[in-house]
Amino acid sequence: MADPQAVRTARRDLGQQLAALRKAKQLSQQDLADQTIYSRSSIANIETGLQPVNRTFWEAVDALLGAEDELVQGYDAIEDLRRAHPRPIRRTRQDPPEDLVAPAAANDPSLPFAMSRSKGTSSSPIEQLAGLSFETPVPKSIDWVDVDHVRFVTRSFAISENTFGGGFSGQAAAAQLRHSSLLLHSRASSEVRLKIFEAVGNLGGVVGFSAFDVGDYNSARKCFDFELWCAENAKSWTLKASALSDMARLAIYLGETDDALSLIELAQVRSDRLTASLRAMLGAMRARLLALHGRHGEALAEIDRSDEQFAAIDRDNEPPWMSYYDEAEHQGSTGRALIPIAMKTGSPALVAARMRRAICLHDKDHPRSRAFSRTRLASLTMKIGNPREAAELGWQSVEDASTVRSSRLRIELERLAAISAPHRKIPEVGDLIQEISVPNQTSLER
Repeated sequence: MADPQAVRTARRDLGQQLAALRKAKQLSQQDLADQTIYSRSSIANIETGLQPVNRTFWEAVDALLGAEDELVQGYDAIEDLRRAHPRPIRRTRQDPPEDLVAPAAANDPSLPFAMSRSKGTSSSPIEQLAGLSFETPVPKSIDWVDVDHVRFVTRSFAISENTFGGGFSGQAAAAQLRHSSLLLHSRASSEVRLKIFEAVGNLGGVVGFSAFDVGDYNSARKCFDFELWCAENAKSWTLKASALSDMARLAIYLGETDDALSLIELAQVRSDRLTASLRAMLGAMRARLLALHGRHGEALAEIDRSDEQFAAIDRDNEPPWMSYYDEAEHQGSTGRALIPIAMKTGSPALVAARMRRAICLHDKDHPRSRAFSRTRLASLTMKIGNPREAAELGWQSVEDASTVRSSRLRIELERLAAISAPHRKIPEVGDLIQEISVPNQTSLER
């Protein structure tokens, strides 16, 4: 029998081989993740030998890196070692005897819908779906593949939330969170247990933001509390800091700025454990809170430090939940932090430079973020700048928002309409106010 340690050593050596080939091609871990179904953190675990993966993965990266089956051969050698040290196969009480076949159900889902309906049922297909309950079995034990499944659905829901707003897939994400949370009770190795808590906590944060986006603040608070609890069980200070920042965003929105500042400063207590993107994001949030409290000099100094941290970001060492914090997000966040200072000084120039940069950098997959930046810049310009220029920005925001279901964005636009009221006699401003006040059956409606 082979020593299990030999398998672990071989897996680590293969991971190091992958890292060397990747770097030779000048690819980051994120670049490789983008071309596979795996996350950047999974690529990092594979390269350190912590996370085993199947032959399909090695075939794919062999082709991507032009390794001429070098990695597949390494994987096959590891499998030979594993076969020399097999695990006993255990049948659980839930396994059905192989010779039993379940009888066909009256409403066999394999039959066409009209054929599977019960006799005498007059309800419509939509009414029948109202009582649909689809329960997915929870495995008794989990492994790295389950961690990757949670990470994959989290990325999918985050993309949907960014593109369409929380109103589109929030319920589906909440159902996925309820199911994924049950995995926390399954048996797992110590390493997998930490990572499943981290992955499910990240999903909790995404679901919390969907709830926040549609105005369900109570559900958002519950999700952020859950995210924080998962982070503590995962012993992940980076996820803990992210959860605290999520809670702070909600607190700011609800006018609880003192509590928000306390949450951000708590997240910064162990900044030595945080990555550069987290330090930059937390710095931008703290700057905003300081500016809201009239501490403008401290806010400007905090923005300078945030800019320095952003310049130091190493994407290969960032957690997956910080992938959203790119230059567009940083420029938008720091620009927003400067708004109280611009209002006080009557000079929108510095805010405008950052906001316009954010607007230019937000791609087609982030219409909500682009609409937020445009709307905030439009509101500032309407108040202390050129109303016609502000109206043009406002119309562009309305266009971006037309595909997004977001109560937060709707409220932001309504705020722009209120700020625009003194200039309503300017035709384009009056038309903008009318458009925001009476949306024509668009997704701006709450």
